[in-house]
Amino acid sequence: MKKLIRVGGVSEKLGQSIAKTWGDVSADPDFPQPIKRGGITCWLEEEIDEFILRKIAEFRSKDQGKRTSVFKAANASVMKRTAGVAL
Repeated sequence: MKKLIRVGGVSEKLGQSIAKTWGDVSADPDFPQPIKRGGITCWLEEEIDEFILRKIAEFRSKDQGKRTSVFKAANASVMKRTAGVAL
């Protein structure tokens, strides 16, 4: 069964304030669209959970790219310093 949650529940899941959540609703085109029912705004909990997982995956892929480029730069630096050293 699908569960609806209100903005406070969404904010809690995201670990941010209600004001920040409303800002994200307006500013982030990937943010799940709310459902209005009789003057109450709510979201499908499942859509919020999927949104959080997508954001985590995006963060990890960007973070992994940074780690890889840092590793390559450090490795190149070591190779350059040891280029004339006989082992």
